[in-house]
Amino acid sequence: MPTIWWNEEHGRLKSYSATVRGQKSTVKIEVEIADPATLGFLLEELGRIEVDQKRQRAPVARKGRPRAEQIEHVETLMLPYHGGRP
Repeated sequence: MPTIWWNEEHGRLKSYSATVRGQKSTVKIEVEIADPATLGFLLEELGRIEVDQKRQRAPVARKGRPRAEQIEHVETLMLPYHGGRP
């Protein structure tokens, strides 16, 4: 689980709230930042978390026929042909 840190001298927790819908919960946190460097650091960390989460999401497998891009990468089988019917 990612951790977010800020110096209490430069940031102050203003409020937080949570909502629950079914099995998922959302927490909203409002932080007041006085120092621009601390704000930049916090935004960089949030950006890294966002990028990491997007990378971890696996593409959803589609059902049905494979797409043309998937078919192009299949190697052709070298099957012998003896001509006519056996």
